[in-house]
Amino acid sequence: MNSEAERQDIWGTEICGRALDKYMELNGSLVEFAALFEGEKNDRAAAIVAATYLDTQLEHVLWNYLADDEKEVRSLLGTERPLGSFGAKITMVYCLGLVGKMIRDDLRLVQKIRNRFDMR
Repeated sequence: MNSEAERQDIWGTEICGRALDKYMELNGSLVEFAALFEGEKNDRAAAIVAATYLDTQLEHVLWNYLADDEKEVRSLLGTERPLGSFGAKITMVYCLGLVGKMIRDDLRLVQKIRNRFDMR
């Protein structure tokens, strides 16, 4: 599977080149992430841990994207701050163009699932 044309045939998509490489890298990360929950019998724990993990990843994305000014960025991302919640981070990474609609929607679904378990 060396050529982009071969990759397109396999995946049935127009993703190619660097975009395909990035997709495969992310896909590999998701497989590793899913492996963390193999055999997990407690759905509530899995939902909360998964959402917390994704929240932390979004925070890292924003820290790397925003200005190199720790005090100012912390004033946005800290607890009880404008971007302190999982939902606010989802909206921000989407509005900055760092994730597409599909990922935004998936993150919002994870958030809803976590919130359902958190209410119990």
